[in-house]
Amino acid sequence: MSTPNKTSNRLRIAVCILYAIQIFFLTETYSYVIDAKNVKSIGGLSCFSLIYKSIDIGEIGLAVYSIIMAIIPIAGFFVFAFDKNRNIKNIYGFLSSVLAVFLILATIGGYIGFGSTMALILYIPIVFLSVMGMFARMTATNS
Repeated sequence: MSTPNKTSNRLRIAVCILYAIQIFFLTETYSYVIDAKNVKSIGGLSCFSLIYKSIDIGEIGLAVYSIIMAIIPIAGFFVFAFDKNRNIKNIYGFLSSVLAVFLILATIGGYIGFGSTMALILYIPIVFLSVMGMFARMTATNS
């Protein structure tokens, strides 16, 4: 069986990979634009185009939420990449994933695209691996 330090390092690398995949999904369709008259989908917006369009139409609140949705996986990748010894990365992984899920569901609503669906699905293993990383750090300090 592997040592807790190896286990913690493997969990950290796995979460880094998941955050890198999350960054890719920021460029995929996050939300659909619906035609109110015909109730059909006109097109899709990625997270970055959602930031641009919301600033363009003057919806500053939506722009701030979209920027936070984009910053969470980018910052998460760097936190997990550079924090090798402390437990802050695992706390960040848990809290930011919960925040990101609520932001996606609150901002996108019922018009969820492929990118936001995959992001929601990938936040589940990030939370799970972050909690496992917390326990791996606790067992490493106790033994």
